[in-house]
Amino acid sequence: MHVWHLEIDTPRRPERATAGEPVVVHVGTWPIELGQTVWATGEVRSRAGRRTQDTRKGRWVRNEGPNSYWEIDLGRFERGADVRYQVVAEDGAGNVVATREFVFSIEPSAVLAPPVMVSRGVRKRPFINESSRPRPRRARGSVA
Repeated sequence: MHVWHLEIDTPRRPERATAGEPVVVHVGTWPIELGQTVWATGEVRSRAGRRTQDTRKGRWVRNEGPNSYWEIDLGRFERGADVRYQVVAEDGAGNVVATREFVFSIEPSAVLAPPVMVSRGVRKRPFINESSRPRPRRARGSVA
């Protein structure tokens, strides 16, 4: 039996996780066989240094060609957490195989509002596109 993850057909979604966002890993196994199970074991280290360990069971998604594809919901994490995990698979005969260890960090949530500039106590929004900036009017007969 073979197991793989973080290949073109088995990504981690999202690739760059932010605080509070669910993280799902996609896993492939070969060959297709009855009785297979897939899971992830891992450790989360918070920004404060607290460590927690967890095991998450995989869910079979589909068979495609000679391969089976699975999903494992790793959960949601706090900002600044470091996540280490390994994917493990077992076939119907009890043979166990595992991937290498994977590591990622949880980034701060994205800021959606554009920045606000303050000039002489007046709040102004910056121009997003230079071409949309109003052009100053010239007096007739003036040379630029």
